[in-house]
Amino acid sequence: MKHFTKVVSWKERWTKCVQREGDSLHKHYTTKFSTIGSQYGNQYRSGWWHIEEATSNLNGINYGGYYTGMHVGIFWTSAKPINYSFYRTEMMMRPQHIYNITK
Repeated sequence: MKHFTKVVSWKERWTKCVQREGDSLHKHYTTKFSTIGSQYGNQYRSGWWHIEEATSNLNGINYGGYYTGMHVGIFWTSAKPINYSFYRTEMMMRPQHIYNITK
């Protein structure tokens, strides 16, 4: 029996991810990266491209599901509510000249 491994391009993988989970980083696009010593870094307890009304934070605290209190978990609001902390995340990179490939 022959086994075939399908090689998936980054474009196909990125497109499927954005279609499935949405783009919660879009509002953060022009923001500079914040470290824990900064205002938003301290507020969200992580380094990220933070904004006042954050829609994502993949460097937050792993609460492992729904939690109450400050929004410091691992969240991606286009996929789950802000008070849901993901168990696992994956960050992927794409060429800088291609911003929105799903259109």
